[in-house]
Amino acid sequence: MSGDRALRDLVMVIGLVFGLTIANAQEGFITRDNCTTLAAPTVNTRCLQRTTTGGFNGGTILRYNGAAWEQADPHRGGCSIVLGSDSSLTALTNTDLSQGNVCQVPQQATVLEVSVNANSGTPNVTVSRFRPNGGTSIPIVSAPLQTGAAGALACSRASAGTSINGVTSCVGTLQNTGLNAGDFIYLLNGIAGGTATRLTIAVTWIW
Repeated sequence: MSGDRALRDLVMVIGLVFGLTIANAQEGFITRDNCTTLAAPTVNTRCLQRTTTGGFNGGTILRYNGAAWEQADPHRGGCSIVLGSDSSLTALTNTDLSQGNVCQVPQQATVLEVSVNANSGTPNVTVSRFRPNGGTSIPIVSAPLQTGAAGALACSRASAGTSINGVTSCVGTLQNTGLNAGDFIYLLNGIAGGTATRLTIAVTWIW
């Protein structure tokens, strides 16, 4: 009797393991140090990335969308920086566009998008990151991000694509997107243009 019971238990364990294996195969879930080096993944393959490399943080679950890897079902956060006001009678100056440590990042994250808009003109700004742990500063856009005509919203992503608003086309000038807990977003410099009295910068990150 004990032998029969042991055999039944073994069959149950094998069934569970086989079922999990089949489920994972259907979902295409894998684990790798660097998911982006996986050769010829199928669409919707999920991958748990173990190390911080290839533009993604360690511990992140990625999804292959058929063309590139992206964070699967990410959490989103961010901050908005408003310089001046719509009711001001004084135009922003270049000095106004240099602001240190305007918002702090609460957790390890990856910058998804930076956007700018103003109430007039075409001001531009270089959005940057300061890391207290090591005291390093670096721009997160490869060129100053300028608003559209008459202050219309413009945005930047790691590669050219559609904004989080689903409408605006973003340029692909985002760089140095990795953020650590405690990092600060700051404004390195910019050109105000002499007409805008309000400039809004929004930084969106995922984790």
